[in-house]
Amino acid sequence: MARRLNTFELAWAFIGPKIKSSIFKKSIPYWFFLDVTTACNKRCGYCYVIETKMKKVFERMIDFETAKKSIDYMYQKGCRHVAIMGGEPMLLGDTLVEIIEYATSKRMFTYLPTNLTLMSKLFLKKLIRAGICLIDVAIDSIEKRKGFDKNLQEINDQFEMVLKARKLGVYIKLNSVITRQNIDDIHQLVELSHKKGVPITLHWIDGPPPGTRLLQHEQYEWLQTSWHFTKEDYPHVEQIANWLIKKKYAGYWILNPVWYFEQMKKLILDGKHSGWNCTAGENTVLINYKGQFAPCLNLVCKQVNGELSLRMPFHLITIKCVNSLLYAIKHAHLVQTH
Repeated sequence: MARRLNTFELAWAFIGPKIKSSIFKKSIPYWFFLDVTTACNKRCGYCYVIETKMKKVFERMIDFETAKKSIDYMYQKGCRHVAIMGGEPMLLGDTLVEIIEYATSKRMFTYLPTNLTLMSKLFLKKLIRAGICLIDVAIDSIEKRKGFDKNLQEINDQFEMVLKARKLGVYIKLNSVITRQNIDDIHQLVELSHKKGVPITLHWIDGPPPGTRLLQHEQYEWLQTSWHFTKEDYPHVEQIANWLIKKKYAGYWILNPVWYFEQMKKLILDGKHSGWNCTAGENTVLINYKGQFAPCLNLVCKQVNGELSLRMPFHLITIKCVNSLLYAIKHAHLVQTH
């Protein structure tokens, strides 16, 4: 059983890299995303993870040695916060527990986003013994309906179960994706967060990373028009954004800063799906299940005949992307090929 992080270690996982960045005048990622699989057991209507066939699922999972090497590398760089991402990370089963236990042994803050559908009492006990710090529950609607596999109705028992883990020092939070199809559910989800006393983050839907297979998928046009916001949606978006800002000022535990909702309104009014104040490669980095280093999903670096190549079309790369790419090239020795 891994020893849980104490209060000082929890605080240092967040502020340590920031202090070191200021002292040494260099960028130290505050946290990194370990993308352990691109497979998922659910099919959310807006999601660009479209591989759910079991044969492919098992081909798209990280092995423990790759995860260990990635954690060691980021630890050596000063990072003390690892978010174990997917797809659905719980598809890894006991390998996920091993990864969390190893990261905890290095006194790193471990953060697990999950749709919770695979959670059981036994597996929760394993995660707690491994030292999991935070379980981030993904819920996009209250009731089950087409396109919303992440709903409270389906996981209510598991949700109540993980809430009890707070007594053992595990932090719980919610995260929801705001789309055209569930914008009216956001009120209920925020009230659920407030009622249960857990924080919530809300993410405005953006397009899939350029170059992903979904761009050629036959349903992509329908997905884009049905789930993504347009200028015509601005009055509705403005209303929900202003309501969220009001609730945040009223003391609701909404983790997004106010500027996030202000920028959301502005970008939709301008008809854009990009332009965020991106800090990829500066504050955060990503390592995928193959062990490939990347500043973000759009800039996954691959080695082809010993040379780095990009998945993202060149004309879509901004100056911030260029800076992030230089960061990736600097650390290219982490990139592996399979």
